[in-house]
Parts: sequence; structure tokens; C-alpha cells
Amino acid sequence: MEKQCVEIGYKFGSRKKVHFNGEKIADRTFLDDPPHDSRGTYNELYKVNGGYRVLSKCWSHWQGEEGDNQTFLSPVLTEANLLELHTALANDAGIIESIDLDENPGALDDES
Repeated sequence: MEKQCVEIGYKFGSRKKVHFNGEKIADRTFLDDPPHDSRGTYNELYKVNGGYRVLSKCWSHWQGEEGDNQTFLSPVLTEANLLELHTALANDAGIIESIDLDENPGALDDES
């Protein structure tokens, strides 16, 4: 894993440089108003010791709003937390939910 350096905080205000060891394994853009790209969030997924971190950059092209509103870094997430909170991003990285049917034989009974 290599040292990553990212800036977090608000564009105008208290931006901080944060360093951590990790490997970028996926990224994805989520649009708030598809198919337009006027607002959205760009996420980067990092594999780190003990789990995963997600860097989220919220942006806007709306008149009167700052273009790069806020950037934040998640705490270290377990695989289960990542799948619950960032399913699409996890799937982009090839991380999918695993069900042990020996431990939970009825897990698929409610599946559609």
C-alpha cells in the first residue's frame, strides 16, 4: 500500500491535508439529478489496513453554489459496513455480499 494524500473539508474554510496508507481500488460518480450533471458526488474507494475508506467529493454546477462544496473521508469501514453504505462502489471493486448457507440456511428464502 502506498501513502495517499487527500484534502478534506469545505472549499472555503477549513481544508486539511490527510495522509493514510491505502490502495485506490474503485471510483464512481453519483448524479443527484440524472441525466444532468449539475450536482453529484464523486467517491473513491481505498483498501486500507483493517478495512476500507471512502473519499467523497460533493460538487455542484448550480449558479450561486460553489463548484466543490465539501470533501470528506469515511472512518475505516468493515466489508459489511462498506456493502451496506456503498453497495455500488463496493461492487465496482469486485466486493460482493457473501452468504454462508451452512450457517444461515434460510438466508435466500426471502429473496425475490
